[in-house]
Order: sequence, then C-alpha cells, then structure tokens
Amino acid sequence: MFCKEYSNCEAPISVITNILSENDPIKFENISKELEALGFTKVKDLAQATFGIVDSIKLWDDSIKLFYGAFENYYQQHLDDLQKSAKLEMENGNFTRTQQICEKLLQQKPNDLNVIILMAESFFKCGNYDKSLSFLKMANNLNPNSFQMLINIAFNYWKLSNYDLARHYFLEAIKKSPSYNDYSYIIRNKYAKFLLSQNRLKKAEEQFEIALKSAPQSIQAFEKAIYLDPENASTLKNLAVAYCNQDNMFMSAETYKKYLKLLPDDLEINLKLAMIYFHNLDNYQEAEVYLKKCIELQPQRDDIYKNLYAVYRELEKHKNASDICIALGNLYLDKFDIENAIDEFATALYFNPKNAESHWKLGLALHNMGQYDSALIRYRKAMELRPSLVDVYYCSANIYEKQELYGMALEYYKMTLQLQPDHLNALINMSFLKQKLGQCDDIKAFNQLFEIDDLDANVLYKEFRNLNDILFHYKKALTYYNTSVGIYVRMGNICIELNMSKQSLNYFYKAIQLDSQCLEAFINIGSIQKDNENFIDAIHAYEATLKLKPDFPEIYCNLVICLQKVCDWSDYDSHMKKLKKIVNKHLNDDQVLSLLPHDSLFLPLSFEVQNKIASNYVKHCLEKLKKSIEEPQQFVYPTSLRGKLRIGFVSNNFSKHPVTNIVAFSFLNYSSEVQFCLYTLSSNDNIPKWMEPTLENISFKNLSQLKVIDAAKTINSDEIHVLVDLCGYTEGSLIEIFSLRPAPIQVSWIGNPNTNNTSAMPFVDYFFTSESDFYSNPPNEYIKKLFLLHSTFLAGNHGQKFSELTRLKAEENTNFQLNQSNFEEYDSILNNETFVEIITQFIQEAPCNKYTRELYNLPHNVVVFCNFSKLYKIDPFTFRTWLNILNNVPKSVLWLLHLNDAADNNLKKFANDLNFDSSRIIFANFIPKCEHLNRIQSADIYLESILYNGHMASLDALIEGIPVITLLGETYVSRITASQLTILGVTDTIAQNDQNYIDIAIKLGHDKNLLEEIKNNILNLVKNSNLINLEFCAQEIMKYLMNAQIN
Repeated sequence: MFCKEYSNCEAPISVITNILSENDPIKFENISKELEALGFTKVKDLAQATFGIVDSIKLWDDSIKLFYGAFENYYQQHLDDLQKSAKLEMENGNFTRTQQICEKLLQQKPNDLNVIILMAESFFKCGNYDKSLSFLKMANNLNPNSFQMLINIAFNYWKLSNYDLARHYFLEAIKKSPSYNDYSYIIRNKYAKFLLSQNRLKKAEEQFEIALKSAPQSIQAFEKAIYLDPENASTLKNLAVAYCNQDNMFMSAETYKKYLKLLPDDLEINLKLAMIYFHNLDNYQEAEVYLKKCIELQPQRDDIYKNLYAVYRELEKHKNASDICIALGNLYLDKFDIENAIDEFATALYFNPKNAESHWKLGLALHNMGQYDSALIRYRKAMELRPSLVDVYYCSANIYEKQELYGMALEYYKMTLQLQPDHLNALINMSFLKQKLGQCDDIKAFNQLFEIDDLDANVLYKEFRNLNDILFHYKKALTYYNTSVGIYVRMGNICIELNMSKQSLNYFYKAIQLDSQCLEAFINIGSIQKDNENFIDAIHAYEATLKLKPDFPEIYCNLVICLQKVCDWSDYDSHMKKLKKIVNKHLNDDQVLSLLPHDSLFLPLSFEVQNKIASNYVKHCLEKLKKSIEEPQQFVYPTSLRGKLRIGFVSNNFSKHPVTNIVAFSFLNYSSEVQFCLYTLSSNDNIPKWMEPTLENISFKNLSQLKVIDAAKTINSDEIHVLVDLCGYTEGSLIEIFSLRPAPIQVSWIGNPNTNNTSAMPFVDYFFTSESDFYSNPPNEYIKKLFLLHSTFLAGNHGQKFSELTRLKAEENTNFQLNQSNFEEYDSILNNETFVEIITQFIQEAPCNKYTRELYNLPHNVVVFCNFSKLYKIDPFTFRTWLNILNNVPKSVLWLLHLNDAADNNLKKFANDLNFDSSRIIFANFIPKCEHLNRIQSADIYLESILYNGHMASLDALIEGIPVITLLGETYVSRITASQLTILGVTDTIAQNDQNYIDIAIKLGHDKNLLEEIKNNILNLVKNSNLINLEFCAQEIMKYLMNAQIN
C-alpha cells in the first residue's frame, strides 16, 4: 500500500528519519547514514526499494517493521496535514480547492464526519445547496442524533425555497435538542426567524417566547462547563454574555471579574465591566476601578476619560473630575486639538477653580492659539494659587520674548531658575536671549550642555546610520532642550526610516506646536497620512504647506491626488489646469516629476503625456541609482537549466493582487518543469495562502529591507533564468532592480502599454498584453517585444474558486413589509449570539432573501445602475454622465462602493449641487468576494468608469450576467473593459462616444426585455470564456515565459 502511495513522493527522506529517531539526535544521525549509504534522499527512493534492501538496513529492530510503522505514522500525519490544508482553503474562500482536497481525504477515510461536513460547508458557501444537502444527509446517516446536522439541512432547504422540508427539519432539530440545553434557545430563535420570512407572525412570536424561556438552560450548561473547567476564559466570557442577555447584570459582572482574573489586560472586558457597574448596577466605585485600568491599558482613548469623568460627577468627586479633565485636555493638547483641550481645561476649572494646574494648562492652550494676553492672565492666576509652579514662569517668559518684551522675559527666566536652578530649557533660552541682546557672559557653558548630544546624533546619522542610537541621542538632547523644533523634526524623520509612523507623527505635531510655520513637519505629516490613507488629514497638512510655500509643485500634485481619493471636486477644473501646467513645465525642463506614473492614470491626461511621465520617471530613477552605486554591477547568468527552468516573480502584493491567482495556477500545473521563486518588495506582504511551507519547487523571499543592489544580488544568486515584474509603476514598485539586470531575460506582466516602451525601459525584454488591449499600432521595435495574449493578462479565478456559485433565482417584487416593532424585545435579547458556537458554524443565520435588494437598502421596482470600482477612479465628467442617465430613467438608483465617508459625502453634495436627489445614490460596503458575486446580481446595469476602468470589478459583473456599458477611451486603462467585452463577444455595450454611452444606458434602462436578453447572452458566453479560464491564461503565459529562455 505504501509503495503505491509514496512511489512518487518528492518529500525529503528526513521526514521518515525524524519519525524513526523520535527526536533522538544519535538515532537520527545513524539512520541518516544508513539511508545516505543507499542513496535514499527522498521518500520515493525508500518506497521504491525492494524488501531485501530495506531488510538489510541496520536498525535496532526489524527494519521492515520499523519502516512500516514510520510510513503509517507519516501516512496519518499526511492526512492530518491535508485536512488542515482543506480548512485553510475554506477560510480563504478557495471552495473548489477545498473540495479537491476533501475528495482525496474521502478516498482514504470515506466515513470521516469532519471531512464530510467540510465538503457540505464548501458547497453551501458557493451556493450549491443540492450538493451541500447530499453531504449533510451522508453525515446525518453517520450521526443521526445530531440536531446541528438537521438545522443545517433545514437551512439548505430554506435556501432552495423548499419551505415544507425546511420546516420539517427545523422541527426535527427541535425534537432532538433538549439534551443540548445550551443550544435549544438558539434553535428556537432561528426557527422563529424562518417563520417570520413566511409571514407567520403569530407562530414566530410563540417561538421567540419559547426561546426566551429556554435561555436559562444555556446558562446552566455554561455553568456546568465552568464547573468542569473553571479556568476556561472563553466559556466564562460566553456565560457573562448569557447573563447579560437575561438582564442578570450582577451575575454578568461577577463572571466578567472571574474572566479578568485569568486575562486582566483585556481592554474590551474591562470597559464592559465598567459600563455594567456604571449604567446597570449604579456601583460607581467599581466603575472607577475598571475605568482606571482601561486608561492604564489604553491611555489614548478619549471616550474612557469621558466615562471616568461621568463617574466622578456621580460620586461628586469634584477634584477627581477636575483632574481627569486635565488629563483629557493634555491628550487633546498632544494631538494639537486645541479647541477640545480648551474645553476640557475650562471644565476642570469649573469643578475646581483653585486648581493651579488647570489655569496653567488653559493658559498653555491659549498660548498655542496665539492668544498671548489671555494666556498670561491664566499664568498669573496659576502663580497666585501655587507660586512654586515652575513651568508657569517659564511659559510667561516665552510669551514676553515673543512680544519682544525682553526685560520681562529675562526676569521670568531668572524666576524660573530661582525655583529650579537646573531648568535646562530656561537656561538655554536665557542664553540665546542674552546672546541676542549682546550680554555675553556664560553663553558657551549653556550652549555646550545642549550641543553635545545633538552633535553625537548628527555624527551617527551622517556616518554610521545606526538609527536607534541616533534616536537615543536626540531623546537625550531633548532633556536639555525640549523646545527645539529641529530635534523633533529630525526624530520624526528617523522614525519614518524605522517604519514608526505613529511616533513620527507625534514628533512632527510637537514641532508644529512649537513652530506653527514648520514647513518640513507639515510636508512629512501629509506624506505619512497619505500613505496611511488618512486623506482628509493629509489634505489639511498639504493645504497648510501651500499656505507657507505656495510654489511647491510636488505638494500641489499630492494634494490633487488626495482630493481625488475623497472625490472632492470643488475646484477640479482649476486644479487640473494648474497640475497640467506643472507637468508640462517639468517635462519640458527635464526635471524630476512631482507626479508618479501610476497616479497619472487617474487624471485626465493624454496618452502622450502619460508616456512622457513614465519615461521621465524611469530616467530619473536610473540616474539616482547610478549615484548610489559605487561601481557598475556585472552579473553572471546561469549558462544552462541544470534540471529546471527558474522563473522569478517580483511583486509588492502577492497576498491580495488578482494576478497571484494565475501564478498559483501556473505553479500547480508546471512545478514539475519550473522552479518558481517569489520576491516581495513590501514588508506588509505575506506568503500567499495557497503556498504551503512544505511545497517543493517554490520559494518566497522578502526583499523589502534590502538596498536595490542587494535585492538584485539576491535574485541573481538564485540563478533566475526569467524574471517577471508584477508591479509595473504601482506604489512600492522598484524598477531599479530590473534596471540592474539580475536575470538574463526580464518580462513585464502587469505593465501599462501607455507607459512601458522600449526607450523608457530597455532592460525589459518582453511585455504581456492582450491583442485587444493595445490601443493603436505600436512601433515595429515594440511589436517584437510584445507577448500578445488571446485571453487577458488578468484573467479571473471565478471558474476555479467560485465554480459552484449558482445564479440566484429572480424573485417577484412584493409590497410585503414586516412590522418589526412587535419583535424588538426578542431581537434585542437574542440577536447577540456570538457567545454560542454550533459545531457546524458555516450555516449563517440568514433568511431566504439573503441576496435580495432589501438587504442592501435597494428599493424594488427600480432599475439599479451600479459601479463597484473604488470611487477615486470616478471623475466629475463620468459622474455627471451617470446622473444624466438617471435623470432620463426616472425609476432608477445608482449603487456605488463605499470607499470612505468623505468620498460618499462629497459625491452626495456634488449631486445635490446639480439639483439631483442624492437619496438615489446608495453605497455598499466591502464584503467577501463570494458574497459580493451574489450581491451584485441585485444590480441591472454596470456603468463603467470612463477615465480608469474597473478591471476585476467589471469582470465580476460580467460573470454574474450584468451588462457592462463602457466608453472606448484613448488610454490603456480606459480600454481594458472594452477588451474584456470583445474577448467575451459582447460588443453592443461598447460606446464610441459620450452620447452613445448615455443612449445605450437609457435604452437598457427602459427596455426590460432587451436587458434580459443581453443578460442571458452574457451568462451563456461566460461559461466558456477565456476571461475566467485560468488554465488557458496560465498555458499562454507559461508558454511565452518558457520559450523566452529557449529563444
């Protein structure tokens, strides 16, 4: 059996050696020597050996018996690994792959209940309820007393609209559930919701009442579980929630306390417990204890301070309330939120008017706002209440110095030093002021105190680049002079290099507090916030920068990009006019561009300009690289295959980008001929989920922390024959690596024909593109470098990953509306079911209208126009066009993807300004791909964005039969959807001009029969289309890559 099973197993022989040696290093060494002597390096070598050879191996017992035992052990371990792999594929939504693995497992273990349930789960999640039912019934035959199985069968019948059988199995589950008291009330609740979907309101109400009565039984079950295992934190948490649902807040609090003895630093539970004591039990002393703990765990959350303030008010602890307001004010002050800081300090004074610190901090906030006279009044009051409060004198001196009242400033610096002779800030400020006034007494001594550590830090930075040591010396310098703007800025820059963006922001904001015109701090804040996709904060920082320095092209371009990310088109035309002027000037003067090639694709720029931007970008990248490399690098390339062709893939997003699906499929089908080497450029990128650590013929390396030259050396040392760029000009790409030529053949897969050309990228030998993607006749020298695909360079994986996804049935629109008010009481108690997990978790609680329009706030009896691209791909022209279409199809709505609140609000405002009813614009959240493919079926027509097509988003729509209307643009990214439609064979919805685009949409919006005809045509064509044929796409691509080496 094992010879047959493992005769082709490529696993190293060490897996058998490990099992036999039982972690004994001496045994391991001896067995390894015996196997090495026979030339056994892989499991298949041993499996193919004769009994005589195996029997001749000298071990401590019968060799055949020992090896048989080891194989048996490995066999079981192999099956366990397969099952883990199947579960992982399920978690990642790879349902077809899950089913393939489960089929292998069932061949070996046909009655394994866990595998059968996993199969049922995978078919349920991709909408194949008949298949799911067949496996569930198989499982039910093996375990006929499982009410969980019955309720899952009920859900499948519910999905199939077989309500009689669904009801039958719900009732069967209820009959079998009494012995499982902890779950019985959940079953009743689910059955009640099923009855609601059937409009059987009275029966549903009865079931909700029974559920409420049976809930205490679940508490008993949890109590019993805790009795058996008193340190099970998860069960304690579940029990606490159960008590809470029963409105037994005292027992809920007591149970949470037991939980916190096991996990004392759980912020969520500490806060819940505090809120129970505060809102439900009126035990303010206990609430205080747990809120203080919350602040200790998370001192940056203002809501915790506010709750503690409310507690102190109830306790009438006015001084404590004042202190907590000061703490909250300090928090706002650190964030440079001056207005909120002033409110908190003023509240602190209300509760404790004699609190000197409150007066000082209020003065400090006013000081930061430039209200110097008001600040001085507060400082004087603080001195009056507490004459020994040193920093009040120091702050007063600062103001007097800014007001050029130098005599008063010197006096207050002296008073500061009388109270605290080693107050270094006062010493240094006074020394600078004396120097300014020509009073040169002991200035050198003062200055040396500060400069030594600042100098050390600069030396380290310039010569040794030891970033952590640099940071240490700057922090030490701050102990001498904590009002040095320059030090805060330098520390912020160091933190950027250390990938500590949060800390760097704190330093830059501190610099701005000290100097409201600190240009470098504003620039860096904008850059960090932009990278973190906090676009509103980035916009504020860039606008502040441009107020300080209006002529700053790079910042202006960044501002325009951020405004586009939130769809802020309030001054779009003037922004575009100025941006084009900046770009043209930089191109004409051959300057380093302020606009990156990838960003240029989202803007209304011509093909020629985009091409020039890319060429300019590459040129300056290479010039910069040459300056950073001391000597030109000459790489040595492999002269032969030596077994297998080695293909390297370079990306910054292996874990998420759709192109990885094709790489994965290529590996599964070509790993016997090709060694795959994956190189990521991002520290945030992870090993793809499909790439198991035990897989052979594939490797994954992270190059993000290496210099360009070192990354190129790493690739070259792996003896790569063909190197493939999966980044193009996207953010985080490094074309510099390819410019160093670490491999003899280099290919651009996801490049943009607008911007990838022979003159710009001479170090790329070939470019992938679809025959229908390229927009015009390219030069002959470029044609020779093209890999023209009959499919598309970005095929969808729908045919493999979602092969079992079924088309939902069209439902009749009704006027039925359930009055939920009758059931609010039940839902409020039973809706939170997170504390109970049924064994077969995959059946989600969902009514039969799971994917109907009501769930997504879409009205019935309207035409739903949609677009699910990210909103920044839309421009004002496109959006006006869409609104124009909707105005001509009165009963219609526009369904868009929610990107961020700012973008949503800006689009609605734009519509309102055009006198369009913005309530007709509906936003949808990001959801898992499988659910989205069901959700999108609620749409009627997909309106493609004109400037930058949706690519995968529009492909998703086509897969589900939704007609996609697109306008054939000039640039590559505005023609991809037209390419998809051409490959599919649906060209009637490709518009030739703006008016044609509008006319097609209006016609489909009014002609329901035509719309259905096109939908059915698309669904028929999609089945056999290369758009979702990963196998065909992978074959084409791998053929080109493998022949490239031969050529």
